[in-house]
Amino acid sequence: AIAVRGDRLAAVTDQNQLVVYQLRDGEVKPSGPLKIPIGAGSVALGPDGSLVVAFSYGPDRHQLIKYQLTPEGPWKAFSFAPSYLKLWPALFPANAALVTGPAGGIWFPTRYVHGAVIRLDPKTDQMAVKVKGLPLPTAVNFNHKKQLMVAEDTPDRKSVV
Repeated sequence: AIAVRGDRLAAVTDQNQLVVYQLRDGEVKPSGPLKIPIGAGSVALGPDGSLVVAFSYGPDRHQLIKYQLTPEGPWKAFSFAPSYLKLWPALFPANAALVTGPAGGIWFPTRYVHGAVIRLDPKTDQMAVKVKGLPLPTAVNFNHKKQLMVAEDTPDRKSVV
């Protein structure tokens, strides 16, 4: 799992290490690594310097864990969205990238809720289905105008919502 935001790249290695690389003074400098549980499926870099990791299996299965970045490397801050853990297997972004939206929410597509795009607000622990009824959404992102872009699993279809 990898994520890029600005001059930072976060990666989860095959050895379950969370590493953040940052471009400083023309050089790529790693911070970390932090050993994390097995099962990391997706990662997102937030505008506040945090990382969010979605776990698809292992001890943190179906959880989103937020990690804070420090000069020494990432450290586990907390698990969020606990009020949705019973629903989470149906909502989980299985192998879909997590994307941090313009306002800091975590966005992801899911096939399990009738092709929905879900926004999770880590500050309020609130979840909202923002788009539904898409056949096979596979990825989301935001364009330069901060419009939501949704990729679907068909070669000729891309949606701007």
